[in-house]
Amino acid sequence: MSDITVLDIDPFSAENLCYPYESQAAFRDAGPVFWLSRYQTYGVARHAEVTALLENAENFISSAGIGLDNLRNPKMPRQPSPIAEADPPQHTAIRKGMNKIAHPKVIKQWRPLFEEGAVRHFDAVLGNGEIDGLVELSEAYIHSVFPVAVGIEPNRENLLIVGHHNGNAAGPYNDLTKASQAALEGIMDWYQHHQTAAAMVPGGMGDMIFAAEARGEIPPNTASNMMRTVLRGGLDTTISTIGSTLMYLARNPDQWALLKEDHSLIIPAFEEALRLESPTSSIYRTTEGDARVAGIALEPNTKVQVFIGAANRDPRKWGEDAGVFDIRRDHTGHLGFGNGNHLCLGRNIARLEAECFFSEFLKRVAAIELAGEPVFRPVNMLRTLKNLPLKITLH
Repeated sequence: MSDITVLDIDPFSAENLCYPYESQAAFRDAGPVFWLSRYQTYGVARHAEVTALLENAENFISSAGIGLDNLRNPKMPRQPSPIAEADPPQHTAIRKGMNKIAHPKVIKQWRPLFEEGAVRHFDAVLGNGEIDGLVELSEAYIHSVFPVAVGIEPNRENLLIVGHHNGNAAGPYNDLTKASQAALEGIMDWYQHHQTAAAMVPGGMGDMIFAAEARGEIPPNTASNMMRTVLRGGLDTTISTIGSTLMYLARNPDQWALLKEDHSLIIPAFEEALRLESPTSSIYRTTEGDARVAGIALEPNTKVQVFIGAANRDPRKWGEDAGVFDIRRDHTGHLGFGNGNHLCLGRNIARLEAECFFSEFLKRVAAIELAGEPVFRPVNMLRTLKNLPLKITLH
Protein backbone atom coordinates (compact mmCIF):
# COMPACT_ATOMS: atom_id res chain seq x y z
CA MET A 1 0.00 0.00 0.00
CA SER A 2 3.07 2.21 -0.12
CA ASP A 3 2.02 3.68 -3.47
CA ILE A 4 -1.45 4.64 -2.23
CA THR A 5 -2.15 7.98 -0.52
CA VAL A 6 -3.54 7.69 3.01
CA LEU A 7 -6.20 10.26 3.95
CA ASP A 8 -7.51 11.08 7.42
CA ILE A 9 -10.74 12.63 6.14
CA ASP A 10 -14.11 11.61 7.54
CA PRO A 11 -16.66 11.56 4.69
CA PHE A 12 -19.36 11.03 7.32
CA SER A 13 -18.77 14.14 9.39
CA ALA A 14 -21.79 16.44 9.42
CA GLU A 15 -19.72 19.12 7.67
CA ASN A 16 -18.64 16.83 4.82
CA LEU A 17 -22.12 15.35 4.44
CA CYS A 18 -23.71 18.78 4.06
CA TYR A 19 -20.84 20.55 2.27
CA PRO A 20 -18.90 17.79 0.45
CA TYR A 21 -17.25 19.73 -2.37
CA GLU A 22 -13.90 20.33 -0.65
CA SER A 23 -13.54 16.72 0.49
CA GLN A 24 -14.63 15.49 -2.95
CA ALA A 25 -11.83 17.51 -4.55
CA ALA A 26 -9.33 16.15 -2.01
CA PHE A 27 -10.41 12.60 -2.82
CA ARG A 28 -9.99 13.17 -6.57
CA ASP A 29 -6.62 14.82 -6.05
CA ALA A 30 -5.37 11.93 -3.90
CA GLY A 31 -4.97 9.71 -6.96
CA PRO A 32 -6.94 7.02 -8.76
CA VAL A 33 -7.28 5.07 -5.48
CA PHE A 34 -6.54 6.06 -1.88
CA TRP A 35 -6.90 4.71 1.66
CA LEU A 36 -9.35 6.12 4.22
CA SER A 37 -7.64 5.45 7.53
CA ARG A 38 -10.69 6.13 9.75
CA TYR A 39 -12.72 3.32 8.25
CA GLN A 40 -9.94 1.11 6.85
CA THR A 41 -11.35 1.17 3.35
CA TYR A 42 -10.13 2.12 -0.07
CA GLY A 43 -11.64 5.11 -1.84
CA VAL A 44 -12.11 5.86 -5.53
CA ALA A 45 -13.38 9.27 -6.66
CA ARG A 46 -12.29 10.00 -10.24
CA HIS A 47 -14.85 9.52 -13.00
CA ALA A 48 -12.84 7.13 -15.17
CA GLU A 49 -11.93 4.82 -12.30
CA VAL A 50 -15.40 4.92 -10.70
CA THR A 51 -17.00 4.07 -14.05
CA ALA A 52 -14.65 1.14 -14.63
CA LEU A 53 -15.05 -0.16 -11.09
CA LEU A 54 -18.86 -0.16 -11.24
CA GLU A 55 -18.66 -2.11 -14.50
CA ASN A 56 -16.41 -4.76 -12.94
CA ALA A 57 -18.81 -6.96 -10.98
CA GLU A 58 -16.32 -9.83 -10.90
CA ASN A 59 -13.61 -8.09 -8.88
CA PHE A 60 -15.73 -5.49 -7.06
CA ILE A 61 -18.67 -7.39 -5.68
CA SER A 62 -21.96 -6.23 -4.16
CA SER A 63 -22.93 -9.38 -2.26
CA ALA A 64 -20.74 -8.42 0.70
CA GLY A 65 -22.94 -5.34 1.09
CA ILE A 66 -23.20 -1.96 -0.58
CA GLY A 67 -22.72 -0.31 2.82
CA LEU A 68 -19.70 -0.11 5.09
CA ASP A 69 -20.47 -3.36 6.93
CA ASN A 70 -19.10 -6.53 5.37
CA LEU A 71 -22.00 -8.98 5.13
CA ARG A 72 -19.56 -11.86 4.87
CA ASN A 73 -19.02 -11.37 8.59
CA PRO A 74 -21.29 -13.92 10.34
CA LYS A 75 -21.92 -11.38 13.11
CA MET A 76 -23.73 -9.13 10.61
CA PRO A 77 -27.43 -9.89 11.20
CA ARG A 78 -28.78 -7.81 8.32
CA GLN A 79 -30.43 -9.58 5.42
CA PRO A 80 -28.97 -8.38 2.10
CA SER A 81 -31.10 -6.80 -0.60
CA PRO A 82 -31.89 -9.54 -3.12
CA ILE A 83 -31.06 -7.26 -6.03
CA ALA A 84 -28.76 -4.45 -4.87
CA GLU A 85 -26.56 -6.80 -2.83
CA ALA A 86 -26.31 -9.73 -5.20
CA ASP A 87 -23.80 -10.75 -7.86
CA PRO A 88 -24.29 -12.80 -11.02
CA PRO A 89 -25.79 -15.30 -11.53
CA GLN A 90 -28.16 -14.63 -8.58
CA HIS A 91 -28.44 -10.97 -9.52
CA THR A 92 -29.06 -11.80 -13.17
CA ALA A 93 -32.06 -13.99 -12.31
CA ILE A 94 -33.88 -11.50 -10.10
CA ARG A 95 -32.97 -8.54 -12.32
CA LYS A 96 -34.58 -10.30 -15.29
CA GLY A 97 -37.84 -10.69 -13.36
CA MET A 98 -37.76 -7.16 -11.97
CA ASN A 99 -37.02 -5.67 -15.40
CA LYS A 100 -40.42 -6.96 -16.52
CA ILE A 101 -42.13 -5.27 -13.58
CA ALA A 102 -40.26 -1.97 -14.11
CA HIS A 103 -40.50 -2.18 -17.91
CA PRO A 104 -41.00 1.17 -19.69
CA LYS A 105 -44.36 -0.05 -21.04
CA VAL A 106 -45.53 -0.68 -17.46
CA ILE A 107 -44.19 2.63 -16.14
CA LYS A 108 -45.80 4.52 -19.03
CA GLN A 109 -49.19 3.50 -17.65
CA TRP A 110 -48.44 5.50 -14.49
CA ARG A 111 -48.26 8.82 -16.35
CA PRO A 112 -51.92 9.80 -15.63
CA LEU A 113 -51.37 9.06 -11.91
CA PHE A 114 -48.28 11.28 -11.81
CA GLU A 115 -49.81 14.04 -13.95
CA GLU A 116 -53.07 14.19 -12.01
CA GLY A 117 -51.12 14.06 -8.78
CA ALA A 118 -49.10 17.11 -9.85
CA VAL A 119 -52.27 19.06 -10.69
CA ARG A 120 -53.90 18.23 -7.34
CA HIS A 121 -50.72 18.95 -5.43
CA PHE A 122 -50.02 22.33 -7.00
CA ASP A 123 -53.68 23.32 -6.70
CA ALA A 124 -53.32 22.75 -2.96
CA VAL A 125 -49.94 24.33 -2.22
CA LEU A 126 -48.82 26.78 -4.92
CA GLY A 127 -49.41 30.49 -4.51
CA ASN A 128 -47.49 33.73 -4.79
CA GLY A 129 -44.91 34.08 -2.05
CA GLU A 130 -42.61 31.82 -0.06
CA ILE A 131 -42.71 28.03 0.09
CA ASP A 132 -40.34 25.23 1.12
CA GLY A 133 -39.36 23.65 -2.19
CA LEU A 134 -38.12 20.46 -0.56
CA VAL A 135 -40.79 19.79 2.07
CA GLU A 136 -43.89 21.28 0.45
CA LEU A 137 -43.11 20.70 -3.23
CA SER A 138 -40.74 17.79 -3.93
CA GLU A 139 -41.24 15.67 -0.82
CA ALA A 140 -45.00 16.13 -0.59
CA TYR A 141 -45.49 15.39 -4.31
CA ILE A 142 -43.43 12.19 -4.40
CA HIS A 143 -45.07 10.92 -1.22
CA SER A 144 -48.48 11.52 -2.79
CA VAL A 145 -47.84 9.54 -5.99
CA PHE A 146 -45.12 6.91 -5.52
CA PRO A 147 -46.80 4.91 -2.73
CA VAL A 148 -49.96 4.76 -4.87
CA ALA A 149 -47.96 3.39 -7.81
CA VAL A 150 -46.32 0.82 -5.54
CA GLY A 151 -49.71 -0.04 -4.06
CA ILE A 152 -49.11 0.63 -0.38
CA GLU A 153 -50.68 2.86 2.23
CA PRO A 154 -49.30 6.42 1.87
CA ASN A 155 -47.65 7.37 5.15
CA ARG A 156 -45.25 10.24 4.67
CA GLU A 157 -43.82 10.31 8.18
CA ASN A 158 -43.12 6.58 8.29
CA LEU A 159 -41.66 6.44 4.79
CA LEU A 160 -39.26 9.28 5.61
CA ILE A 161 -38.07 7.31 8.64
CA VAL A 162 -37.50 4.25 6.44
CA GLY A 163 -35.61 6.19 3.78
CA HIS A 164 -33.37 8.09 6.16
CA HIS A 165 -32.50 4.96 8.11
CA ASN A 166 -31.62 3.19 4.88
CA GLY A 167 -29.12 5.93 4.12
CA ASN A 168 -27.72 6.07 7.64
CA ALA A 169 -27.44 2.32 8.20
CA ALA A 170 -25.27 1.91 5.10
CA GLY A 171 -22.60 4.09 6.69
CA PRO A 172 -20.80 3.83 10.03
CA TYR A 173 -22.64 3.21 13.30
CA ASN A 174 -22.56 6.86 14.33
CA ASP A 175 -25.06 9.16 16.02
CA LEU A 176 -27.04 9.53 12.79
CA THR A 177 -27.46 5.76 12.52
CA LYS A 178 -28.40 5.39 16.19
CA ALA A 179 -31.10 8.07 15.94
CA SER A 180 -32.63 6.74 12.73
CA GLN A 181 -32.55 3.17 14.04
CA ALA A 182 -34.48 4.23 17.14
CA ALA A 183 -37.06 5.96 14.92
CA LEU A 184 -37.39 2.85 12.74
CA GLU A 185 -37.92 0.62 15.77
CA GLY A 186 -40.85 2.85 16.71
CA ILE A 187 -42.67 1.96 13.47
CA MET A 188 -41.40 -1.61 13.05
CA ASP A 189 -44.84 -3.23 13.02
CA TRP A 190 -45.97 -0.93 10.19
CA TYR A 191 -42.69 -1.43 8.31
CA GLN A 192 -42.79 -5.21 8.49
CA HIS A 193 -46.46 -5.35 7.50
CA HIS A 194 -45.71 -3.36 4.36
CA GLN A 195 -43.29 -6.03 3.23
CA THR A 196 -46.08 -8.63 3.02
CA ALA A 197 -48.46 -9.61 0.24
CA ALA A 198 -51.41 -8.78 2.51
CA ALA A 199 -50.46 -5.10 2.55
CA MET A 200 -50.36 -4.73 -1.23
CA VAL A 201 -53.14 -2.97 -3.15
CA PRO A 202 -54.11 -5.06 -6.21
CA GLY A 203 -52.49 -3.86 -9.42
CA GLY A 204 -49.64 -1.92 -7.83
CA MET A 205 -45.93 -2.60 -8.23
CA GLY A 206 -45.80 -4.46 -4.92
CA ASP A 207 -48.64 -6.75 -5.95
CA MET A 208 -46.77 -7.44 -9.19
CA ILE A 209 -43.63 -8.40 -7.25
CA PHE A 210 -45.46 -10.96 -5.11
CA ALA A 211 -47.26 -12.30 -8.21
CA ALA A 212 -43.93 -12.68 -10.01
CA GLU A 213 -42.58 -14.71 -7.10
CA ALA A 214 -45.67 -16.93 -7.18
CA ARG A 215 -45.11 -17.57 -10.91
CA GLY A 216 -41.44 -18.36 -10.36
CA GLU A 217 -40.24 -15.29 -12.28
CA ILE A 218 -38.17 -14.11 -9.32
CA PRO A 219 -36.53 -16.49 -6.84
CA PRO A 220 -38.58 -17.89 -3.93
CA ASN A 221 -38.69 -15.96 -0.66
CA THR A 222 -37.40 -12.71 -2.17
CA ALA A 223 -40.58 -10.66 -2.70
CA SER A 224 -40.77 -9.36 0.88
CA ASN A 225 -37.11 -8.36 0.87
CA MET A 226 -37.56 -6.84 -2.58
CA MET A 227 -40.36 -4.68 -1.19
CA ARG A 228 -37.95 -3.46 1.48
CA THR A 229 -35.56 -2.41 -1.29
CA VAL A 230 -38.36 -0.64 -3.19
CA LEU A 231 -39.56 1.21 -0.08
CA ARG A 232 -36.05 2.27 0.80
CA GLY A 233 -34.84 3.24 -2.65
CA GLY A 234 -37.81 4.64 -4.53
CA LEU A 235 -38.57 7.81 -2.62
CA ASP A 236 -35.70 9.79 -1.14
CA THR A 237 -33.41 9.80 -4.16
CA THR A 238 -36.12 11.28 -6.39
CA ILE A 239 -37.20 13.74 -3.69
CA SER A 240 -33.57 14.81 -3.40
CA THR A 241 -33.05 15.35 -7.11
CA ILE A 242 -36.28 17.27 -7.73
CA GLY A 243 -35.31 19.46 -4.77
CA SER A 244 -31.82 19.99 -6.18
CA THR A 245 -33.27 20.85 -9.59
CA LEU A 246 -35.50 23.50 -7.99
CA MET A 247 -32.51 24.87 -6.07
CA TYR A 248 -30.33 25.22 -9.15
CA LEU A 249 -33.14 26.76 -11.21
CA ALA A 250 -33.73 29.31 -8.44
CA ARG A 251 -30.01 30.13 -8.34
CA ASN A 252 -29.65 30.38 -12.12
CA PRO A 253 -32.32 32.60 -13.73
CA ASP A 254 -30.71 32.10 -17.16
CA GLN A 255 -31.28 28.35 -16.88
CA TRP A 256 -34.84 28.92 -15.67
CA ALA A 257 -35.46 31.09 -18.72
CA LEU A 258 -34.11 28.37 -21.02
CA LEU A 259 -36.39 25.79 -19.42
CA LYS A 260 -39.42 28.08 -19.62
CA GLU A 261 -38.75 28.53 -23.33
CA ASP A 262 -38.10 24.84 -24.05
CA HIS A 263 -39.87 22.23 -21.93
CA SER A 264 -37.97 19.45 -23.69
CA LEU A 265 -35.09 20.41 -21.38
CA ILE A 266 -36.95 19.16 -18.28
CA ILE A 267 -35.19 15.79 -18.17
CA PRO A 268 -31.77 17.27 -19.06
CA ALA A 269 -32.26 19.75 -16.18
CA PHE A 270 -33.21 16.93 -13.81
CA GLU A 271 -30.19 14.85 -14.88
CA GLU A 272 -27.84 17.83 -14.57
CA ALA A 273 -29.01 18.33 -10.98
CA LEU A 274 -28.62 14.58 -10.44
CA ARG A 275 -25.03 14.87 -11.64
CA LEU A 276 -24.20 17.84 -9.42
CA GLU A 277 -25.91 16.64 -6.22
CA SER A 278 -25.94 12.85 -6.63
CA PRO A 279 -28.33 11.48 -3.96
CA THR A 280 -26.31 8.29 -3.78
CA SER A 281 -23.15 10.25 -3.19
CA SER A 282 -21.17 7.10 -2.47
CA ILE A 283 -21.66 3.36 -2.39
CA TYR A 284 -19.48 0.42 -1.39
CA ARG A 285 -18.06 -2.54 -3.22
CA THR A 286 -15.80 -5.29 -1.84
CA THR A 287 -12.62 -6.50 -3.53
CA GLU A 288 -12.57 -10.04 -4.91
CA GLY A 289 -9.79 -11.88 -6.76
CA ASP A 290 -7.40 -9.72 -8.78
CA ALA A 291 -9.03 -6.39 -7.97
CA ARG A 292 -7.16 -3.45 -9.47
CA VAL A 293 -7.77 0.26 -9.90
CA ALA A 294 -5.69 1.98 -12.59
CA GLY A 295 -3.38 -1.05 -12.50
CA ILE A 296 -2.88 -0.85 -8.72
CA ALA A 297 -3.56 -4.17 -6.95
CA LEU A 298 -5.90 -3.98 -3.95
CA GLU A 299 -6.06 -6.25 -0.91
CA PRO A 300 -8.77 -8.93 -1.12
CA ASN A 301 -12.03 -8.84 0.86
CA THR A 302 -11.67 -5.14 1.56
CA LYS A 303 -14.31 -2.46 1.25
CA VAL A 304 -14.00 0.27 -1.38
CA GLN A 305 -15.97 3.49 -0.96
CA VAL A 306 -16.98 4.55 -4.45
CA PHE A 307 -17.55 8.32 -4.48
CA ILE A 308 -20.17 8.80 -7.18
CA GLY A 309 -20.79 12.42 -6.23
CA ALA A 310 -17.09 13.27 -6.57
CA ALA A 311 -16.86 11.47 -9.91
CA ASN A 312 -19.86 13.38 -11.22
CA ARG A 313 -18.00 16.66 -10.59
CA ASP A 314 -14.64 15.49 -11.93
CA PRO A 315 -13.08 18.17 -14.20
CA ARG A 316 -11.21 15.35 -15.99
CA LYS A 317 -14.58 14.31 -17.39
CA TRP A 318 -16.70 17.47 -17.38
CA GLY A 319 -14.11 20.23 -17.87
CA GLU A 320 -13.31 23.22 -15.72
CA ASP A 321 -17.00 24.12 -15.46
CA ALA A 322 -17.80 20.75 -13.85
CA GLY A 323 -19.51 22.49 -10.93
CA VAL A 324 -21.72 24.68 -13.13
CA PHE A 325 -25.42 23.90 -13.66
CA ASP A 326 -25.92 23.83 -17.43
CA ILE A 327 -29.09 22.15 -18.66
CA ARG A 328 -27.72 22.05 -22.22
CA ARG A 329 -24.64 20.11 -21.13
CA ASP A 330 -24.08 16.68 -22.63
CA HIS A 331 -24.47 14.73 -19.40
CA THR A 332 -23.87 11.35 -21.06
CA GLY A 333 -21.84 9.21 -18.71
CA HIS A 334 -22.99 10.74 -15.44
CA LEU A 335 -23.20 8.14 -12.68
CA GLY A 336 -26.20 9.46 -10.74
CA PHE A 337 -28.14 6.30 -11.60
CA GLY A 338 -25.12 4.06 -11.07
CA ASN A 339 -23.47 2.00 -13.78
CA GLY A 340 -22.94 -1.58 -14.85
CA ASN A 341 -25.27 -4.43 -13.92
CA HIS A 342 -26.60 -2.44 -10.94
CA LEU A 343 -27.81 0.49 -13.04
CA CYS A 344 -30.79 1.91 -11.14
CA LEU A 345 -33.90 -0.22 -11.70
CA GLY A 346 -36.23 2.72 -11.02
CA ARG A 347 -34.51 5.36 -13.14
CA ASN A 348 -37.39 5.62 -15.61
CA ILE A 349 -39.89 6.01 -12.76
CA ALA A 350 -37.85 8.91 -11.37
CA ARG A 351 -37.64 10.53 -14.80
CA LEU A 352 -41.38 10.26 -15.34
CA GLU A 353 -42.14 11.71 -11.91
CA ALA A 354 -39.78 14.62 -12.61
CA GLU A 355 -41.27 15.20 -16.06
CA CYS A 356 -44.82 15.33 -14.70
CA PHE A 357 -43.81 17.53 -11.76
CA PHE A 358 -41.94 20.13 -13.80
CA SER A 359 -44.36 20.13 -16.75
CA GLU A 360 -47.13 21.28 -14.42
CA PHE A 361 -44.83 23.55 -12.42
CA LEU A 362 -43.68 25.40 -15.53
CA LYS A 363 -47.27 26.01 -16.63
CA ARG A 364 -48.03 27.82 -13.40
CA VAL A 365 -44.83 29.53 -12.28
CA ALA A 366 -43.46 32.67 -13.94
CA ALA A 367 -40.42 33.16 -11.69
CA ILE A 368 -38.55 31.28 -8.98
CA GLU A 369 -35.81 32.53 -6.67
CA LEU A 370 -34.23 31.62 -3.36
CA ALA A 371 -35.90 33.14 -0.30
CA GLY A 372 -33.08 32.02 1.99
CA GLU A 373 -30.12 29.71 2.10
CA PRO A 374 -30.84 26.03 1.32
CA VAL A 375 -30.17 23.65 4.22
CA PHE A 376 -28.88 20.12 3.64
CA ARG A 377 -29.78 17.18 5.86
CA PRO A 378 -26.85 15.08 7.14
CA VAL A 379 -27.51 11.44 6.18
CA ASN A 380 -24.61 9.00 5.95
CA MET A 381 -25.22 7.69 2.44
CA LEU A 382 -27.86 10.05 1.06
CA ARG A 383 -27.31 13.57 -0.24
CA THR A 384 -30.51 15.52 0.25
CA LEU A 385 -31.82 18.92 1.19
CA LYS A 386 -33.69 19.41 4.44
CA ASN A 387 -35.22 22.79 3.57
CA LEU A 388 -35.30 24.87 0.40
CA PRO A 389 -36.79 28.37 0.95
CA LEU A 390 -38.21 29.59 -2.36
CA LYS A 391 -40.09 32.65 -3.52
CA ILE A 392 -42.62 31.77 -6.21
CA THR A 393 -44.32 34.17 -8.65
CA LEU A 394 -47.28 32.69 -10.51
CA HIS A 395 -48.49 33.66 -13.97
